Amino acid sequence: MREISRLAKYCIVGASGTIIDVALIYIFVEYIGLGIILSAILSFVVAATSNFIFNKIWTFDDGKSRYGHQYIRFLLVSLIGMALTASLMYLFTFIFGIWYVGSKLLTSAIVLIWNYLGNRNWTFKKNILHDQESKANRYDISIVI
Repeated sequence: MREISRLAKYCIVGASGTIIDVALIYIFVEYIGLGIILSAILSFVVAATSNFIFNKIWTFDDGKSRYGHQYIRFLLVSLIGMALTASLMYLFTFIFGIWYVGSKLLTSAIVLIWNYLGNRNWTFKKNILHDQESKANRYDISIVI
């Protein structure tokens, strides 16, 4: 049950990050005049940083120490996600001819899977293992007379 709750929280944070991501790519392309790929990368970095903060504190309930260590891991997972984003944006937009905002939404859904698994199993692994150990060490005691 805890894992389902964690995944739901991750999706909520991801949705807010996607809103930030899509809004920024639109602003960068339409109002600032940056290229689509550069805009996708910049918007992804801003959204990833926002997601790190919310996932650390809320999703993985790890507001304690190790910000720097975990942020580096989070950024490495995100950099792979960003490479996937740039590649998929190019594929969907320029090869398949999908409108760049639609491409970004589709790309975000795909990259979400990578990001969740990478962050769950690497970035915040210590906290998750601690949760599992705590659950395994709980005992229900009953006395039969």
